Formats: sequence, structure tokens, C-alpha cells
Amino acid sequence: MPFGEYIPFPHLLGPLVHHFLPGLGSFTPGNGSSTLHVDGLRDGMTICYEESFSRDVRKGVVEGATFLTNISDYSWFGHSTALPQSLQMAAMQAREEEKPDIRATNTGVTAIISPNGRVQAKLPEFVSGALNGKINPRKGKTPFGMLGDLPFLIICLFALIIQAFRPIQRTGVENDVQ
Repeated sequence: MPFGEYIPFPHLLGPLVHHFLPGLGSFTPGNGSSTLHVDGLRDGMTICYEESFSRDVRKGVVEGATFLTNISDYSWFGHSTALPQSLQMAAMQAREEEKPDIRATNTGVTAIISPNGRVQAKLPEFVSGALNGKINPRKGKTPFGMLGDLPFLIICLFALIIQAFRPIQRTGVENDVQ
């Protein structure tokens, strides 16, 4: 989270932010694996909001994850639309990677999501409990899991190049100057 867990442009903004809020944004990303070994399988692990970003989820899949797990503290969102929205984003990640997803939170977005993005089981929001279920881990990568956003970016670049070389068409009435 910008200005929460990290500070954008830390050399420029860091001293200012730390002057008003000491210790804020002092996290640095690790360079270790994005997977955990669980009973002979590989788990693509994300923490908190990372599951909202395909590039972070894809790291584990590239390393051979057969299922996804997310552990989060979403209590600071309170009773807002952020809770169901985070579940929808997790379902999309499961679908993009075609991997089951297990989510454990302290606010009730605890769920088991199938590889096709459907919520198989879920705890009610803000109710303590345990969620039991089964998943079927899956090997392999989807085209999106292998290539990510690259095809989309290439198409956008191609469209911009075409647009740059199109002749400008003027509309409306032109006045003849004689």
C-alpha cells in the first residue's frame, strides 16, 4: 500500500513521510521464493493485498505452485465494499491461473475458490469460525500465467503506432480564405 507498507520514491518522499509518521513505509520486499512446500505440493503464497495483482500471484505459479493461498488482515476496511471486492479479485486470480485458492482472513472473506473462479465455501463476514473443505491442486500454466500482460501491452503499442500514423481528419465547416 503506498504510504502504508512502502513509500513511492523513497529517497525523495521518505524523509518527509518519516518526519510526520515515523516508521511508516519501512517494509522492503524480499527476494526469496513465492512458494511454500506443503505436503509435497507447492503453494503460491500471497499476503494481504498482493492477491489483487496478477504479477504477484503469477510469481508463485511460475515457480510451480499447484494452488494459491492468501492470508490477510482486512479488519481496517471495516464494513465496506472492500471485503467482497477483495474476494472477487481473488476469484479472478484463481481463474486466470486455473488454480484453487484458499483465503484466510480475520473479517470473513475466508473462502475456498475453485480453479474456475467460483467460491466453493465461505465464512460469513465478521463471524469467527473455521472453514473446512477440499481442493484439487493443478499443475501447469495458463497462457496468462506464462505471458501475463505482455500480449495486451503489445496490442496497445501496436494500436498507438497505427494511430500515430493515421492522417488527421478534420470535421466541421471550413472557411475558404480568398
